[in-house]
Amino acid sequence: MAAIKMQAVGSKPRATLTVNADVRRLIGELLVPRIERLQKILCTRMLAEPQQEANTGDWWPDYSLYSQLHKMTDMHGLYYLTQSVLKGLPDELQAIVCKLRDFMHQRELKLQLHGRYRLAQSLIKDLINYINCCNRMCSKQLQQRRLHCERAESKDTQARVCLKIFDERCFLQLHKRMSSLKHFLLNICDLFEVEQLPLLPALEPVESMLVEPTPIRT
Repeated sequence: MAAIKMQAVGSKPRATLTVNADVRRLIGELLVPRIERLQKILCTRMLAEPQQEANTGDWWPDYSLYSQLHKMTDMHGLYYLTQSVLKGLPDELQAIVCKLRDFMHQRELKLQLHGRYRLAQSLIKDLINYINCCNRMCSKQLQQRRLHCERAESKDTQARVCLKIFDERCFLQLHKRMSSLKHFLLNICDLFEVEQLPLLPALEPVESMLVEPTPIRT
């Protein structure tokens, strides 16, 4: 029967829920690649470029994106990379919820344990809503950035400064959201562990069925 276990991580106990190997394998196969792709976004850095012209009204420094894991150098590319990472993730989390629901139906869980598994399902559904909000944020900010770029093409100093400030603010917000999402996915991976099947009783030694041959008397 499934049970909940407490594990100590440092000084803080951590509760884990036991599931069968199929559920745990599905979680690892779906979420681990997503976590690795999120790490590519989190490794991106926004670096200020040295100003070439002095005594100009464009006092805000120019920025460029840099990462050793991808070739995106502007916010447009980073938004597209983020949307590609988030694409399909809600469906994968929903598949985990369905698999977990099937596991609960197969096991006769006590009322207290049943509530904890239902709470885990609810947390995953909340994470799906969070990802959908991140997708909407990327689409909205990408549309707003296009408008800022159109205004900045007019060589207006104020428009260029507004674009740089907008990029800096959106980069920090995007980095914070993706960092939170990565930790949420890691927590889901750590929440479930494979249940330990009971050991089979040791078999008693079987006496040899061989009979020593009786010597023939002459």
